Amino acid sequence: ADFSVIGDGLALAMNAGRSSRRLARVPGLSADLHAAVRQSGLAKCSDLLTLTTLELVDRLDLYLEEVEDVLEAVAAAVAPQPRTALQLLQSKAAGPRPLRTGLPALDAHLGGGLRAGGVTEVVGPAGMGKTQLCLALAARALVDGSGSAARVLYVDNERSFQPARLVQLLRMLVSHGAPAVDPEELAARVCVVQPASWEEYEHCL
Repeated sequence: ADFSVIGDGLALAMNAGRSSRRLARVPGLSADLHAAVRQSGLAKCSDLLTLTTLELVDRLDLYLEEVEDVLEAVAAAVAPQPRTALQLLQSKAAGPRPLRTGLPALDAHLGGGLRAGGVTEVVGPAGMGKTQLCLALAARALVDGSGSAARVLYVDNERSFQPARLVQLLRMLVSHGAPAVDPEELAARVCVVQPASWEEYEHCL
């Protein structure tokens, strides 16, 4: 989602993903300005844009003109880029197909499956099949993308990943008319990560 940060006469619509971008990766800043930002202790674009210009003059120990240069570069890095309706239509047509769940009614409700490039949250009480759905989606992603050597990153927070079940699902898909590929070869394209802390989880993402 987009949100606005308004301070000291500066209003910016920031994309939540872009605003978390690290200041060290913002292009268009001189080496001296990058050094000033680094020494200030500010890490992310959102950290900087929530401060007023005068606060930044003090925090960065820079002249007003230099702070304005920093703000301009950071604003350009986080502001959503406008696109025409035609560009949006073309990007949608050229984009990846939705990932089918294998449940026709659910796929129809979702417009063909799970949308690529987004985050889908599956919620439900224990025993409702959330893990099985994730395994089925992993198998479907591998089989549907077998021609492009698709890979899957499976972040297993609960230590509930079932490799035997994944291979079983892959064999079922291949036997029901999917491309003739070796299920175990597809299983080798799944990277399973089991983070032990929130920091490790963030690192996975």
